Amino acid sequence: MGHEITEEDKNATYVVLPAYNEATRIRPVIVDIASKGYNMVIVNDGSSDNTLEVVKQVKKEFPDKIHIFSLMINRGVGIATQT
Repeated sequence: MGHEITEEDKNATYVVLPAYNEATRIRPVIVDIASKGYNMVIVNDGSSDNTLEVVKQVKKEFPDKIHIFSLMINRGVGIATQT
């Protein structure tokens, strides 16, 4: 979402977290991973609950560690991971 890839990004390790209707469970997972200094790519896989809103709220706490992609419809974990 508007994030340009830098040389530093190319050398970084990212945790890819696909999420589908995980609003009630995702916050502590993201906080735990980001608190340890890992970069994250969270792919909202067409969730019909407020998963995306929860992820956006947590991103405010770790703006440089969390990158969000959102698919309009549920495509499954395989496609979400490849995004």
